[in-house]
Parts: sequence; structure tokens; C-alpha cells
Amino acid sequence: MLPSGPVYLSIPAQQHAFRRHRETFPACLPFLSEIVRSPDYIGQSPHHRESGFELIGEVEDNSLIVLIAIRLQRDGDGRYLVRSFYPIDRNKLDRRLRKGFVTRTK
Repeated sequence: MLPSGPVYLSIPAQQHAFRRHRETFPACLPFLSEIVRSPDYIGQSPHHRESGFELIGEVEDNSLIVLIAIRLQRDGDGRYLVRSFYPIDRNKLDRRLRKGFVTRTK
């Protein structure tokens, strides 16, 4: 279990997310705080087990599923850093649930 701590979305992380997910960036951004406070799912990508974890939230009003990738190591100020965020589809979420990469939190 990780100790609790603030989550920080830096300008470089925002720029990264915008470059990689330009079309969907504006749709995801307003929901990040809500998902961090109360994610529907939490887990780890099999490709980043040593370096990060994921918070996933379903935004029912928008039929949107947002994945937030967060660094596992906190920075010098004790903050968890957002690495990126982007939407995923239902199939990707279901696959991660089946394989045990994420679990439901609620």
C-alpha cells in the first residue's frame, strides 16, 4: 500500500498529454481532479510495474473512460506526479480487469 500524498500535474506533463492525445486532451482535463480523488479503478500496467500506477475513472455524463498514469516514486516535495492522461475504450478497460492489471475501487 502506498502512502497517501498530493498528486501534481506539471506543465511538462500537460504538454506531453496534449502532444500525444491532442484530440481528446480537452475532454479529459476537467475530470482529472475528480478521478484522482475517487477513481473507479486502480492498477498497474504490465509495462510499468516498477515505475508507475494508473487511476481510471468513468465519466458517465460524457461516456468517457479516462486513464491517469502516475509515477510511483514521489518527488522531493512528497507529490505523486502525473505522467500522462488519455481516454481508453471499454474493451481496453475490460481486458485490464480480466488480466488483473486493474481492480475496481468502488
